[in-house]
Amino acid sequence: ENLFRLADLVSTGDKFIYVYDFGDNWRHEIEVLTHDPKRGSPDTVWPSCTDGARACPLEDSGGVSGYERLSIAEQKRAISRCKMGPLG
Repeated sequence: ENLFRLADLVSTGDKFIYVYDFGDNWRHEIEVLTHDPKRGSPDTVWPSCTDGARACPLEDSGGVSGYERLSIAEQKRAISRCKMGPLG
């Protein structure tokens, strides 16, 4: 776990899959847009997320299928609120 740093393994243009929460198997495709070898210097630019369809799934939401169920339920609630009008 402490043998390598990600910065030592990737280069600009590399793509890889990062698995978050092995129980729910959230898979994220990561693309390295730039790579700054000056790690730790005051002008280091730290990693940032530049794109994504949604902010993120809820923690322990049941994997992809659980998140889809939550997303559909939220869409139905939003449609219902629109039909009821602003005074609900």
